[in-house]
Amino acid sequence: LQIAERAFLSHEKLTRVVIPDTVRTIENLAFSHCSQLQEVTLPKYLVTIGSNCFSYCAQLEELDVPKTVKNIGHSAFYGTAWLKQKQAENPLVQVNHILIDANACTDTTIVVPDGVTEIGGYAFSVLVQLREVVLPDSVTKIGSGAFWQCLKLEKIQIPDSVTTIAYTESNGNVYEAFSGCPNNFVVYASAGSAGEAYAKKKGLTCKDPKELFPADYSKIDELLKTVPDDSDLYRYTPDSTRRF
Repeated sequence: LQIAERAFLSHEKLTRVVIPDTVRTIENLAFSHCSQLQEVTLPKYLVTIGSNCFSYCAQLEELDVPKTVKNIGHSAFYGTAWLKQKQAENPLVQVNHILIDANACTDTTIVVPDGVTEIGGYAFSVLVQLREVVLPDSVTKIGSGAFWQCLKLEKIQIPDSVTTIAYTESNGNVYEAFSGCPNNFVVYASAGSAGEAYAKKKGLTCKDPKELFPADYSKIDELLKTVPDDSDLYRYTPDSTRRF
């Protein structure tokens, strides 16, 4: 069963909703703009929450998303008190390993934490300060509009684990993960990967990820702090590795 698209759109008298456990899908905009809605009990076997499903429900604060949810449309919780609470806890808001919102981030470089499996639609949209993004090996999908209008994006590392990068052409329009980004940002991706294929399709420069992550000697430096200062035999500099 499902709750249809726009079923309760702009219903101004709703304050609390209990959705029966037989429902598996809540369609797009189903409860959007319900200005008095404060609490929603979602079904325990819910699978899909549509785009803008609860957007602009400004008073919605009580919400527990079941672990069965696998699909979350873009902006599903935009403009809710619930999302603001989550952003305060962590600006990279995750639900069931889907990164659904990063709009509270102010960093120019963002390293997405390991465990995230999907970058949701419009998750990083209009982060005008964003210049660099590093994705973990756990990510498999980058949704439509995920980095929309990131006007200063310079480079992104896309791991081999990513198999889907949104790109759809319809009626002369293109809907894709990086719409509105500069046309010269660099993709760091391995040969034969989805990241490389995307870069070729868009005419972007694609480089080996190893160029983005040169050898890190920080751990060696930490260990060598325990070596006595007069022990020249073990004295280390980054250039010393070239002698081996």
